[in-house]
Amino acid sequence: MGAIHEVIRSHHSEIVGMWTEAARHRASARGLTAHELTGAMPDFLAALGDLGAAEPARLNDGQRALIAHHLSGRLRHGFDLNEMLTDFATLGRCVFRCLRRAAATNSLDVGDVFAELVLTAAEVTKIFNEQMLEDEQSLKRSVRLLKAVASDNAGLHDDGKAFQAGLKQMLEIVREAMSTDTVAWLLLDAKTRRVIMSAATGRAEEALEEYLRSPDVAIFAGQESRSSDREAVAIGDVETVELVPTERLRRSGVHALLAMRLAGRHSLRAIVYVGAGEQRGFSASEVRRLESLGDALREHFEQTHLHAALRGKLEQARRATERSEQFESSLLRELKQPLAAASADARQLLDGAPGDPTALTRALVRNLDAVRGTVDDLLDR
Repeated sequence: MGAIHEVIRSHHSEIVGMWTEAARHRASARGLTAHELTGAMPDFLAALGDLGAAEPARLNDGQRALIAHHLSGRLRHGFDLNEMLTDFATLGRCVFRCLRRAAATNSLDVGDVFAELVLTAAEVTKIFNEQMLEDEQSLKRSVRLLKAVASDNAGLHDDGKAFQAGLKQMLEIVREAMSTDTVAWLLLDAKTRRVIMSAATGRAEEALEEYLRSPDVAIFAGQESRSSDREAVAIGDVETVELVPTERLRRSGVHALLAMRLAGRHSLRAIVYVGAGEQRGFSASEVRRLESLGDALREHFEQTHLHAALRGKLEQARRATERSEQFESSLLRELKQPLAAASADARQLLDGAPGDPTALTRALVRNLDAVRGTVDDLLDR
């Protein structure tokens, strides 16, 4: 393979240029700097075809290290497996294009370099799967931490400062799990557009909290999504959309904003936002991760809100019972004397006691009128 390696080395800049031009036009490259776009690909290309006459064909430790280094950057920027495989497939096309031209004047056997690229694709898949397994475990850990903080925060609804501190702690867990610059949370009633709770943490915290109170947020929460020139992506009951940050958010350092509306009970709408300090898109794996984390948040705060609403209803019932008891007590107290007097007058009439029956009857009527007046007064209160 020495001749092939010599051809690759002599045309290195040309191949890197072809690969960069092709890679730059893919959607996954949006927002990457030139250095982030190329990654370790130029170094990997320099090592391609330099294995000698190894049998069977294999990747050496240096090549595997370069592949891992390149994938580390791609994973950090949210690339999926297909996008990473496309990186190396594109490199293969550029290399074979160059080798075909060289084959016109040299006898080149490209089978070994083709085998290297096949092994590279297998190595990419292996590293990606290992990373996904690690990410899955990391996500489980983050969800577990969220539930633990939620449990500690459950009884603090009446303590505003303590509850808000717990909320910020939960958002920090999400921010770390998502590797983003800022995270915000909003829970509101979609019917009344009343904000029940909101918070933000990380970069541009104040600007993001102000954004949560904007009309666009209320529209997004109330079933209509408005996302500038970008199309919303439906994921079951979840709607995710990349929003254009406001001018103030951009000045505060947020250049990419992802909003996810989560399915809620009754009229509740929960939205979680993540913001990045660089202009970029959000990958499908990031969306799935945010959905899992957002569901953990939503479940906790829905239960908190519903628990608070239930306590409110119980408090209303307690007050109604107190009012009823006060009414009964007042009624009995006000009626006791005139009823006792009317009862005494009635007994005298029945017993034929000496005295003017007409006067006794009038006294009985007066006392009964007093009872009726007392009842009317109490009912009118």
